[in-house]
Amino acid sequence: MGKPYHETLLGDNETVALVAHPNRVVFIRSVGKTWLLMLLGVAVAIASWSYRDSLPEETRVPLVLFGVALLAFGLVIAFYRYLVWSATQYVITSRRVILIRGIYAKEAFDSSLDFINDLHLRQSFWGRLLGFGHIDVLTASEDTNEGQENYQYVANPAAFLRALEEQRERRRQSAMMRRVIQP
Repeated sequence: MGKPYHETLLGDNETVALVAHPNRVVFIRSVGKTWLLMLLGVAVAIASWSYRDSLPEETRVPLVLFGVALLAFGLVIAFYRYLVWSATQYVITSRRVILIRGIYAKEAFDSSLDFINDLHLRQSFWGRLLGFGHIDVLTASEDTNEGQENYQYVANPAAFLRALEEQRERRRQSAMMRRVIQP
């Protein structure tokens, strides 16, 4: 198997400082109704099997198959949502911060560390309790939505901000050293 997708985006001498994902809450929320569908499937299958003596076979068998089909359909949806969740990455490198989405068709948004003006963390009560937050990266770029990129439901957002600030500071110190060395 090849290297991870985010590594294919790296330039020369660019290193990865942190790879983060959305919090598990995102996955759990995305499959909320799917759990109900799977429970309904199990309930129909069990109920139709439990009443096998009182239901005619021509009714019982289709009900069991319908329940199993609901369960299988729910599992397929849950697996797809898991893939979407796990394919979303927030990557901090020595040069930029990258948002990557997509399972097969990939979409990547990046902001150069040199153009980041401000960082804004929003963490609700539930976010603090469950370990996620929303981070707005405000840049001088005109390509993003009014110079702002939103990183939603970042797991352990304080560590993400720390890593981002450390990389920004290293980048600034490196630029100052290059100015001092060059006449």
